[in-house]
Amino acid sequence: MRKRLAVPALVATLMVPLALAPSPAASLPSAPLTPAGAERVSADVVGYIAFSESRYSTGARAGKNAQGPGDLRVIAGDGSLGINLTEGPANDIEPAFSPDSTEVAFSSDRANRRAGVTDLYVINVYTAEVRRLTFGAGTGAVSWSRDGKTLVVDDRKGLLVVPANGGPAKRLLRTPKGFEDSSPSWAADGTQVVFTRAKMRKDRTVSSSIWNVAADGTNVHRLVGGSGAQQFAAQPAVAPDGFTMAWVTRNAKGATVWLGELYYGVLGNVRPFVVDRSQQFNGPSFAPDTSALVVTRLHGNAKHGAELLTVDLKDAKKRILVSVRRGTLTAPTWAD
Repeated sequence: MRKRLAVPALVATLMVPLALAPSPAASLPSAPLTPAGAERVSADVVGYIAFSESRYSTGARAGKNAQGPGDLRVIAGDGSLGINLTEGPANDIEPAFSPDSTEVAFSSDRANRRAGVTDLYVINVYTAEVRRLTFGAGTGAVSWSRDGKTLVVDDRKGLLVVPANGGPAKRLLRTPKGFEDSSPSWAADGTQVVFTRAKMRKDRTVSSSIWNVAADGTNVHRLVGGSGAQQFAAQPAVAPDGFTMAWVTRNAKGATVWLGELYYGVLGNVRPFVVDRSQQFNGPSFAPDTSALVVTRLHGNAKHGAELLTVDLKDAKKRILVSVRRGTLTAPTWAD
């Protein structure tokens, strides 16, 4: 059994800063969604899950899907705790726990809300201190190196490696014309980064696939996707064991979570894991002990709500931790 912080201690710490106090309007549960003693997804549910919640809105910034700005939430891995890590009006998205679970990296437009330009930030979950790491980059999803020293994030030009404590960023990959690179995930050994590469045509995604790049920017190659059942492969996540990779595909028939074995830039044993014919899976992330996945499941758009659920890797048993009738839940990340 992995050790974890006691929930009351974490609550007491996070409740000190006003910015982290739960909002009365928050839709997160304050108690487990299943009765005490109920069967868990895994025999060892540990750690904490961070994700972004965008509430239903009809305001000007909501857009056609009625999706308002995102806020960062944290919930215990067994569903026993729900707190707000950030609270509007900025759009805070794509959270990623640091390896030691003390910080969360995320993208936000808080410095330029009018233009909607996002940058990379890190928030300390104990003190609520926030530091800004990029300026005008247009960042998206982010992943920590296993030693916690650097982050890889997608921006408007490709993939960027950023020192976690601040300093000059380094261009890892420049996206070719006609494509968009996103959703980087660092492999456990620190030598590889996997990411999504989408082929674009008139601002429309015509296909997407999972690619690999070495940490020095060399050996860029496709792993899977781009055609057939994998025409829209996206959002790769590498397990803490360093060898298991999960990703999602979506099409008119629904969504599928896939698994594969990643060995130093080579992918094998590709297989479908969970198929959902009517919903949309988003952003898989592995439990710290690689026993389960956490994903979000969207019901079309913000008007129809979403769920955060865990899926046991042994028997594909699902358990809903958070459900919102209106709004979206995206980008879950799981840590000790």
